[in-house]
Amino acid sequence: MTDEQLKTIWSLYTDLWKLFKDYHDSKTDEQWEQCTEQAAKLVEKYGEHTRPLVIDTLELIERSSKCKRT
Repeated sequence: MTDEQLKTIWSLYTDLWKLFKDYHDSKTDEQWEQCTEQAAKLVEKYGEHTRPLVIDTLELIERSSKCKRT
């Protein structure tokens, strides 16, 4: 793996962490919509092969925000 590929993977995980940080406590439909829009932008940025990882992150955010609502 090249240094450039490693930097791209680092950036992807950093962006996913930021997504989680920004939306883990979402309480409204509007916040959730913003979150999913940001997630779609990440798939566009990094490619379709990253979609499963982005979806896993969205599921983690969803579980986290639901736990805080109850």
